[in-house]
Amino acid sequence: MKALVLTGGSGTRLRPFSYSMPKQLIPLANTPVLVHVLCNIRDLGVTEIGVVFNDRVADIEAVVGDGSGFGARVTCLRQDAPRGLAHTVAVARDFLGNDDFVMYLGDIMLPNGIRAAGEEFAGRHPAAQVLVQRVADPRGFGVVELGPDGEVVGLLEKPREPRSDLALCGVYFFTAAVHEAVAAIRPGPRGELEITDAVEWLLNSGAEVRAHTYDGYWKDTGRVEDVLECNRHLLDAERRSVAGQVDEASELIGEVVVEPGARIVASGSPGRSSSAPTRWSSTADSVRTPGWAATAW
Repeated sequence: MKALVLTGGSGTRLRPFSYSMPKQLIPLANTPVLVHVLCNIRDLGVTEIGVVFNDRVADIEAVVGDGSGFGARVTCLRQDAPRGLAHTVAVARDFLGNDDFVMYLGDIMLPNGIRAAGEEFAGRHPAAQVLVQRVADPRGFGVVELGPDGEVVGLLEKPREPRSDLALCGVYFFTAAVHEAVAAIRPGPRGELEITDAVEWLLNSGAEVRAHTYDGYWKDTGRVEDVLECNRHLLDAERRSVAGQVDEASELIGEVVVEPGARIVASGSPGRSSSAPTRWSSTADSVRTPGWAATAW
């Protein structure tokens, strides 16, 4: 299996943060969203990852590199303009070959991982499998309708009158059958090739499409309030761990995480003007960069 990670989009709802960085690089718990995504993919055992971009490639490459930092091999694939999720599959056609692959939006957070979904796809091996979650108001999402055996019988993008409360989470598993579907569909009302149309084409052709209901935490980080809420969720889940250096004049309070290579120096240490000890609180001063880089604030 391979992976296709999508990093397009201008991030207008995240301004002013997205003026200085792509929205996929917004740090959550001091780690970029995109890095969280790549770690989830690596945990599936997938090491061949294509990253699709249409802007600010230098920023993304500076974080992703060749993928060796994540135990993977990353290939950067350029999309000339945002032309829809299904269009990215066409852009990556040569990279994907005839392999199964997982397509993962690069700005969503699923901190509980997607291993169970990957195992279900590998065991049953339908033509496509979508990740869904029950939501209170599905009108702002792609909505999936299931049949009596749990099979997908219909998909609709942002319906006014949803037929179910199952919203697409932004992770899709595909076999090579999807390439024929992508080649057959045409741009929708937004002028883009919609991945929901490709999945609908598979359904109409008689292919098996399944849904995996995700019960863990899910957050689309497209808005400032979502970024802040998700950051609080991740920090609240942390447990105290001190693997870096903390001087004797510093006091760590709460569930503070100090990663290897980080160094905590109190304001009252030699060379500092204050003689009072510095207190580092888990609510504001957690030092955390799992699997990425060590940083002390």
